[in-house]
Amino acid sequence: MEYRTSCHAREYVWMKPAKHIIGLITRRDVDAIHEAVSYLPESGKIVEVGAWVGKSTIAFAEACKKQNKKYSIHTIDRFSGGNILRYYADIVLNPDFPGMLMQNFGVTLEQYLDYACKPNRVKYFVNNFILSPEEHYEHFLTNVSPWDNITHERIEYDVDTYVFDGQINLMFYDGDHTYDATYSALNYWNKRLVAGGILCCHDYEPVYEGAMKAIQQFAQENDKELIVPKKSTVVIIKDKD
Repeated sequence: MEYRTSCHAREYVWMKPAKHIIGLITRRDVDAIHEAVSYLPESGKIVEVGAWVGKSTIAFAEACKKQNKKYSIHTIDRFSGGNILRYYADIVLNPDFPGMLMQNFGVTLEQYLDYACKPNRVKYFVNNFILSPEEHYEHFLTNVSPWDNITHERIEYDVDTYVFDGQINLMFYDGDHTYDATYSALNYWNKRLVAGGILCCHDYEPVYEGAMKAIQQFAQENDKELIVPKKSTVVIIKDKD
């Protein structure tokens, strides 16, 4: 396994459709998505596991359009709603969180809380991150409706029972971040990659220790290179050059 941090000189444009969609994909993550697409051939298929309301889905669609590549994008999610505020609480209470902020974003915990706890931002999170299943699904459908190359499945995804026919060029995983789920997903989709295909995972950060361990183990066992674009929590897993 080789591991390196990407320092692309070019910072990709944050295009308007993805910018205004709620979600936990940051500008740096969008940069990483553009970098991942840059390694792909001119046409093919992308699969995404875990879409929330489509921010990352559309980031991939935008990246392909920007780079003049023709890709179908198929996303899989149960669209079951949820309370992302609880997710945030789990992260902030994690003892590794301050160190992750310093390492990835160059800010202190105090700076983050000062930003995140402003009344207008709390209102934004309450209004946009606590969704019923139908609100969740409706947001997704509205967001992806302008894109004719995006398809989806609304299912309870289980890598042990899910059946996918065909081959893909890239898989983006943003599902269950436990060790077992991440490791199983990487092995499942790796078997469905074309030669030179790419795997990507979101939330590659210390607060998800199990997922990080699974990704590193998978890369080592399969002689893959891990690329972590600067200040992003998206990791790109690809064949060594």
